[in-house]
Amino acid sequence: MIAVNAGIWCFYGVVKGDYFPLLFTNLIGVVAGVHHLYMYAKHSNRKYDVRPFVLMAVVMEAMALSIAATYPASEAAAWLGVYGCTVVVMLYGAPLVTMRDVIKSQNSKALSRPLSALGFICSLVWTMYGTLIGDGYIYYPNGLGVFFTTAQLSLIVIFPDDGDLGKTSKKKSMKSHAGDDSISSDTGGDYEEEEEDGGQGAGRFAADDDEEGKMGQGVPSSLEMVDLLHDTQGHGWAVSI
Repeated sequence: MIAVNAGIWCFYGVVKGDYFPLLFTNLIGVVAGVHHLYMYAKHSNRKYDVRPFVLMAVVMEAMALSIAATYPASEAAAWLGVYGCTVVVMLYGAPLVTMRDVIKSQNSKALSRPLSALGFICSLVWTMYGTLIGDGYIYYPNGLGVFFTTAQLSLIVIFPDDGDLGKTSKKKSMKSHAGDDSISSDTGGDYEEEEEDGGQGAGRFAADDDEEGKMGQGVPSSLEMVDLLHDTQGHGWAVSI
């Protein structure tokens, strides 16, 4: 549908003479839409038959080409404008069913955040551009797109995905466990340092006691000094204390 919508607006840009930015940007949209459909059909787990979609796209683009080639430029622009507006409203209104499911389940997992954000930016820019050039076929449908994409983003904010909440809580728990482990390791290190310091202190105290014991062995006590005094008085000399 993206490629179909961009193709219709390419024809509209041709008949309006708006080659840039209208024709150029929508050519990129055609290429991107076809590539997206091809990659989805090739790598998706759900195998869909894309031939009906391709046939529908060819028919719709053939209708746009016939309008551009049959009618004068002004009438062709009017018809292509209405045609393009119809497709844009269908494109922006497609997620309405998904939005209803989001409200019921209160979970925005079914809504794509990147697509909703880019859709909002795209529709807002085209609304501004259509307003500047005074083209209602551009700013009316894209203004409606601004409304739809704003509603999608609001639902994403109001009803966040449960998987994201689980990831966030898991990260927080991992951080808290890491903090507890670091605290316990620091505490264990402090205890080990205290034990080492205590052992070294006990060793120092034992060494001091040994040194004092050794020093006590070389110094006579007071009784020994008195006996020595009595013994030496008979020899004619005295020891003063």
